[in-house]
Parts: sequence; structure tokens; C-alpha cells
Amino acid sequence: MINTPEASRELLWYIGEGFFAASKYCLLVDKQPRKWYAQGNIYVEVVDLSTPKSPNKDDLEDALGKALRIYRNCMRPFIVRHLRKVPGEKPEGLIDRALSDQQSDQFWTTLDKGDDIESAIDFSYFPAIIQRNWLIEQNRQNYGFNQQFDADMTFQSRLWLIREGRNIGEHEDTKVDSEFVRTHLFLIGEVLNKINESDRQSEVEKIRDELFSDDTKERLAEAEERLKEMEAENAKYKKSLLETKERLTDAESKNSKYEKDTAELSKQVDEKENRMKKLLKQQKEAKAQNEKSKSVSTCFYTKKRYLSTSHL
Repeated sequence: MINTPEASRELLWYIGEGFFAASKYCLLVDKQPRKWYAQGNIYVEVVDLSTPKSPNKDDLEDALGKALRIYRNCMRPFIVRHLRKVPGEKPEGLIDRALSDQQSDQFWTTLDKGDDIESAIDFSYFPAIIQRNWLIEQNRQNYGFNQQFDADMTFQSRLWLIREGRNIGEHEDTKVDSEFVRTHLFLIGEVLNKINESDRQSEVEKIRDELFSDDTKERLAEAEERLKEMEAENAKYKKSLLETKERLTDAESKNSKYEKDTAELSKQVDEKENRMKKLLKQQKEAKAQNEKSKSVSTCFYTKKRYLSTSHL
């Protein structure tokens, strides 16, 4: 097999006296594009090796879930740590003012149970807290989050998108596809980079790379292994075909001899039948001659006896 995109998209396979070629797909097996060609009892499978393997739904959901947990565990301490730097303010108050009434009640209820402030910050609060505290000016100095994000307000949109992605991913009836997960893993990595969580960013990037890795080399090796098996099978077919041809040739030779012998026997039978007919004819003629001879002898004897009697 030639390892080129063109060759991997079109495999030409010669088996016995059949020539097969493929470049498109006619069915999906295990979500992999495949095509089958058949002639008689011989089947050829063609796989498009230039198409990266598509992760299944479980793998996608698992990867997104891991990345979101990393994101959550980094954002909580980041928010608290940043808000504690604001002079004359407590993180609880700054957080409370960013939340809706319902969210605020939930936040304080969690704190009253004895949980720490980080655990009381729900995943869904992150974008609202960042947006509400984007600018916090005191004594001509800004203590808001815009400094952390280089005043790039598009990061607020990233935070909202990540939150929506988490909400969508939690619904079992929602279709989570590859592009959706790839996009959110990218957004999470960008945010982690901005809040100085480079190690956690690397973890998310590793999750993304493993999920969407190009496994062409592995599948090519697998295809080459299958090709070797098919070549061995093809050799068996060719050997069987050769043996069959030899047996057929031998049978034809024997059949020719049988036909010759049969013709010779038929000729001998015809000759014997002809001789038998000739003998029967001769026998019939001899019998007729014999009957004639008997009739003449009887007549002569009767006449002679009559003459003898008259003379007396």
C-alpha cells in the first residue's frame, strides 16, 4: 500500500481475475466511512484513511465534562482571590451584587450551611460576576477583572458561551457534536491561559488533542495488516483455482479418452451386429436350402417306391 492521500482515498485490489477500484462510500460501519465491492464470493473493503476518526458521543461528553470541571475548579479560587484585593470590600458582597435575587438567595443559603465561599459560587455565576466587576475604580485605580483579561471584553462573551455549553451538555436529549466540543475546549483553554492557569490549560489541550488526534497512521497500519491477510487469502484462492484447473484439465483428458474408447467400442459393436446379421441371413438361407433338399429327397423316394410296386 502506498502511503499518500491519493492512494489512501483509492485502493486498487486485484484478486484472481477480478479488478476492484473504490473512491466513494456506500455505507457506514462503526461510524467509519467504508465501501464494499463484491464479485462472486470475494469481498473487498475500502476505508478512507484521509478522514480523521470521529469521536463517539460518550467520548465527547466525557472530554467536555473533564474540561468543565477543570475550568470550574480554577475559576472559583481565581474570582475569590481577585475580589479580595479590592480595598474596603468583601468578596461576598461583590458577588452578591452581581447575582439575580434567586441566585443571591442560593449563594447565601450555601454559605449559611458552613460551606466556604469558593464552593458557594455556582458554575453559572462566573460570567455575571466577571461582567458586574469588570471595572472597580477606587482612588483612580482599577481593581476590576478587565486588567486580568487585558481589557478584552470579548472574554465576557467567552464566559457566557462556556456557561451555555455546560447547560447544553447536561441535557441528555441534546446532540453534542465534535465541533461543539472542540469549540468549547478551545474557549476553556483560552480563559485558563488568561487567569494564569497554564498547567490546567495544558491539561485541557491534552484532552482536546487526544480526542481529536489524527489516527491516520494507526488506521493505515491496521489497513496494511488487513491487506496482508487479504493477500494470504488471495494466494489461497489462486492456489485453489490452479488446483481446480488442473483437476479440470485431467478430467477433460480422461473424458477425451473415455469418448475415444466409447467410439471404438461402438464401432466394434456395430461390426459384431453386422456379422451377426450376416450369419443369421446365411443360417436362414441354409435352413431354406435344407428344407428344399428334404422335399426333393422325399419326392424321389416316393416315386421310386411306386415304380417298384408297379413292377411287381
